[in-house]
Amino acid sequence: MATPLRPRAEYGAHLLVSTCAAVADLRTLLDQGMNATSPSDTLPAQAMAAGSDRSRLWAGLAAALFVPAFLVAVMVTLTFYRPSGCVTYGEQCGEGLPGWVFAWGVGLGAVMFVVALAAPALRVRQVALAAQLLAECTALLVVLSYA
Repeated sequence: MATPLRPRAEYGAHLLVSTCAAVADLRTLLDQGMNATSPSDTLPAQAMAAGSDRSRLWAGLAAALFVPAFLVAVMVTLTFYRPSGCVTYGEQCGEGLPGWVFAWGVGLGAVMFVVALAAPALRVRQVALAAQLLAECTALLVVLSYA
C-alpha cells in the first residue's frame, strides 16, 4: 500500500525534527563516550596480564650486547691511522671525549639495567630501558670519538 504524499511544509518539518533527533542522539553518544574508559586506558593492564611487556627482555639484551658493541667500536676506532699509530708507536695521540663520560655512561647503563629488571611499574621499566640505551650509546660514542 502506497503512503500518501505529504505537503512540502510538512515534509520540511519532518526533516527538521529527524535532524534534531539525530543531533541529540549524537550528543548523547559523545557524552557517554567522553566519560567512559577507552580501550587504550586498559591496555597496560591487559599487556601485563598477557605477559607482552618485553622491557626486561630488551634491557637484558641491551646489556648483553654492550660488550660486543664495545669491542666492535674499539676495532673500528683502531682501523683509523691516528689511533692505531698512537697505540703502536705512541705518536699522534689525539684527544677524544673525556674518559669520565665513558665511565658515567657505563655506570648509568648498569644502574638503569638493574632498575629496568627490578622495577614493578611498567612505565618505570620503560624509562629505565630508554635511559640505559642512551647511556650505553653515549659510552660507545666516547670510544668512537678517538678515531
